[in-house]
Amino acid sequence: MPATEPWPTAFPLVTPRLTLEPRRVNHAPEAVKLFNDPRLHTWTGGMPSAVPARPKATLLMARKVG
Repeated sequence: MPATEPWPTAFPLVTPRLTLEPRRVNHAPEAVKLFNDPRLHTWTGGMPSAVPARPKATLLMARKVG
């Protein structure tokens, strides 16, 4: 089995008008609100999730972002 590459380290990007932060687990509550906003789905297609956010979703996100 080949060795996997280490996950790259992401750093915040800050300008006078914008701050971009790497995705973190503590962003999950805000992300759930964003991704379940019907206005977003007007542009992206699909429908908001009918299932409320659960701790399991937060754990899955944590695994993806480290």
